[in-house]
Amino acid sequence: MMEHTKTEMEKLGCDVKLMDIGTQDIGGESLPLPPIILG
Repeated sequence: MMEHTKTEMEKLGCDVKLMDIGTQDIGGESLPLPPIILG
């Protein structure tokens, strides 16, 4: 989903970067968080 948004923003002329924000521990399980968009 974020990759699609990045592509669409680039089509509009934005400089875009996807940044990994790591994981979140929930109930002893480590879940990956989606990347954020900087543009």
